[in-house]
Amino acid sequence: MMNEVPVHVDDADTILIVGDDPANLGELAKTLEGYHCRVLFARNGAIGIEHAENDQPDLIFLDVTMPGFDGFETCRRLKDNEKTLGIPVILITAIAEKKTLVKGFNSGAADYITKPFLSKEITARIRTHLLFNSAEKQF
Repeated sequence: MMNEVPVHVDDADTILIVGDDPANLGELAKTLEGYHCRVLFARNGAIGIEHAENDQPDLIFLDVTMPGFDGFETCRRLKDNEKTLGIPVILITAIAEKKTLVKGFNSGAADYITKPFLSKEITARIRTHLLFNSAEKQF
């Protein structure tokens, strides 16, 4: 039997969700709030970047399809910003095509999840990125 990973979802104090359809992201928010995370919302990339700079979330979920600049451009801007470059970004997409996923990783995303969301998948991915980010900060 493997040891339990020492980092838990509860270790994430603040998670930012950036997307233009709050109803569509409601299941994600519900899952996160179940872990007593402080969940912040931003309706577009510009507001998301502002929240990321000011609130320094532990993790960002970023919808790929948004008006204005899309999730790829938002991610690039987050990774080009000294204040936000260390925050892991998980893209949210309904499109699981390889070229879309590669474009997301090239924009600086750490991971992606596809719609519809699975609660256990969300939990596993958050734990993975919190553990990785925590280990990276120690070096």
